[in-house]
Amino acid sequence: MKNHLLWPLLFALAAGFAAWSYFHLDCKLLEPCVQIKQQNKLLWEAITRCGLAGPWLITAALCWLLYRYRQYPNPVVANRAAFFFVGVAAAGVANTLIKVCCGRARPSMWTREGVYGFHGFSVDSHYGSFPSGHGNTAAAVALALAILFPRCRWLFLVFALLVATSRVILGAHYLSDVIVGLCTGVAGVLVVARFWKFRSE
Repeated sequence: MKNHLLWPLLFALAAGFAAWSYFHLDCKLLEPCVQIKQQNKLLWEAITRCGLAGPWLITAALCWLLYRYRQYPNPVVANRAAFFFVGVAAAGVANTLIKVCCGRARPSMWTREGVYGFHGFSVDSHYGSFPSGHGNTAAAVALALAILFPRCRWLFLVFALLVATSRVILGAHYLSDVIVGLCTGVAGVLVVARFWKFRSE
C-alpha cells in the first residue's frame, strides 16, 4: 500500500471504531474500569500526568532557547525542539477547538446524572470529554519524537497508548474520546511535519 493512503485509511478505521464505541461500548466499560482503577489508582494517575501538555511544551521551549542562543548554538537541535513545540501545540489547539464545539458530557455526568452524548458549544469542563486532551498530547508527543528518533518509535507508541488507556481507566474519558484524541494528535503533527523545514547536520 502506498504511504499516502496509509494514514487516511487508519484515520477512517479509527473514526469508524470510535463511532461504534460511542453507541455500543463506551458506557459498558465504565464499571470494569472502576474496578481496575481501585487496584492500581496511583499507577494510572502517574501515567496520566504524562499526558499534560505544559511540561512537554516548556521543555521544548527551554531546549530551543538553550540551543538557539547559547555561546555555541546548535541550529539542528534548536530546529528539532521548535518542531516538537509547534507540532504538539498545534495539535492541542485543534483538539481544544473541537472539544469546545462538541461539548460532550464526561463519564462522571453519566454516572451521577444520566447525562450522555454531545450538547454543543460549551466551555464547562464537565462537557469537555471529546476528544481527550491527554490522549491528544500523548499522540502528538509520541509521533513528534518518532519522527525525530525513528529507532524508538515503538516505545513512543506504547507511551501514547498507556496514557490514553489511563484516561479511560480513571473515568475521565470514554473510549471513543481517547481514540479521537489520539487521531487529532497524530493529524496535528503530520500537518506540521508536512510543511516543516528540518535542518540537517
